Order: sequence, then structure tokens, then C-alpha cells
Amino acid sequence: EAHLLAEKALDNNPWSRGKAYFISQGEPVHLWVWINEVLSRSKLAPVKRSVPVWLALGLAGLFEAFASEEKEPRFTRFLVKEMATSHYFNISAAERYLGYKPKISVDRALDLTFGPRNPDPPLAA
Repeated sequence: EAHLLAEKALDNNPWSRGKAYFISQGEPVHLWVWINEVLSRSKLAPVKRSVPVWLALGLAGLFEAFASEEKEPRFTRFLVKEMATSHYFNISAAERYLGYKPKISVDRALDLTFGPRNPDPPLAA
């Protein structure tokens, strides 16, 4: 939908041109709460343990140091930083210049993807 709105806006609204737009449901999502919700709805156990970010960054640095040009490391400092941070992107430019309005919430999207929330906790792994 956002792509179609952008196509129209580029033709009809010169103010929409040359800008970057974030597209989402427009609400903050706490990363590990969301991941555990996806796991729960998939009937998998939630993530209960973690390592300190400084340790993960150090390990990722070692993976990067020993990687070859042919094979990129699967565990990187970038990945650690992304997984250690909840992200929220401001969609006001898409709303203002493209006319974008989220139609469903994150919770509703989860319901549509996995079915209604399961009141029973997942079985422990």
C-alpha cells in the first residue's frame, strides 16, 4: 500500500520527492517482548537467558576477525547492536507526504498471522 501511495505522491505532490520514508504500524515494539510473543504463538518456549552486550560484542568481534572474504560471519557486532535495541521509526513523513495510515496494529497483525493469542503458556523446552 505504501508503495502505491508513493507512486501517486511522486506524480502529484512535489513535496514528497527526494525523501526517505519509514513504513510500519506506527507504534513502538519492544524487540524481545515481540520475539517472545512470536515464539509463544508458535508454541515455542520464550527466550529466558541472555548475555551482557559487552560480551556479545567481544565474541562477535572475534567472529569477524576470523571470517574470510568468501564466508561472512553469521555473528557480527552489527547484529548484536540491532538485537540489543528496540527500534521505533517515526512514520509522520509517510503520513504527511504520502497519505499513509496504518490499517492494523502490531497485535492485530500477530492475530492475523498466528491466530488469536493462546491463553496457555508454551511448554518448556
